[in-house]
Amino acid sequence: MASPPSASVFNLRPELEPALPDVAEDNQVKTSEKDMGYRKKRNRARKDEYLNKQRARTIARKHNGEFVLSGARAALPARVSKENRSTYKLVKSMLLLTTTINDGFTVGFAFRDSDFMHDAEAESLCGALQLQGSQALDTARIQGFALILMKSCNQCYYDYRGPKGENGDFFKAVKGIIHERGVMGGGLHPKTHSMKAIIASACEAMLTLFVNGRKAYLRDLVDGMEEQEGVYTNNTRKLIDLVDGWIEWTEDADIEEEKLVDALDDVDVERER
Repeated sequence: MASPPSASVFNLRPELEPALPDVAEDNQVKTSEKDMGYRKKRNRARKDEYLNKQRARTIARKHNGEFVLSGARAALPARVSKENRSTYKLVKSMLLLTTTINDGFTVGFAFRDSDFMHDAEAESLCGALQLQGSQALDTARIQGFALILMKSCNQCYYDYRGPKGENGDFFKAVKGIIHERGVMGGGLHPKTHSMKAIIASACEAMLTLFVNGRKAYLRDLVDGMEEQEGVYTNNTRKLIDLVDGWIEWTEDADIEEEKLVDALDDVDVERER
């Protein structure tokens, strides 16, 4: 007696079963799993080989100083010898000077890009203060310079009839006082650091920068913009008071300046609260 036909996984009629091809059940699956495992190992080995080559190439480029820097550092060398390290820091601080001042004096000032100094004045300032391209250190040194600058301008104002007077030696006199007194702040001390490298035009450029920055901030208050929040340190208050005093003494009393004076009064009232 013939044995009954085996059940079909396709659930077809018995007369159609012989037309179906034989299907391997487990061997093909196992072979695929083996191939997949082999491919994973091969791909992992290729990836490791590529990463090792990249690491070796990176180490070699670093050793040879061949890195390509990006952003503000693009003009800077990757490796600097001890002989050129001071030049490297000078270039770096000059490249970052605008950012350093904008980020370091956010309270009480609103600087405009058009007011920033040119290369000769920036080089004199960065070199005289030995700026490093470090935000915190450079801000402290620039603040120390701005304080002695404003004090020197106030001292020379009546003797030279201000910077717009007939005598053109106003900023030369300011520079002389800075040479004599030096700068205090950011690790600088008059007894150990000379300011002989500062030039008169750099003093003029810095005065213009901070005065215009203060005016812009006050105009924003007049126009109804909110006062920028921040921490008023003692040195920041001293600097703002000196710049405000300079604006009141030197500007003509036209309608625009009267608005600025009113804004100054409002700020003074707010401080006293």
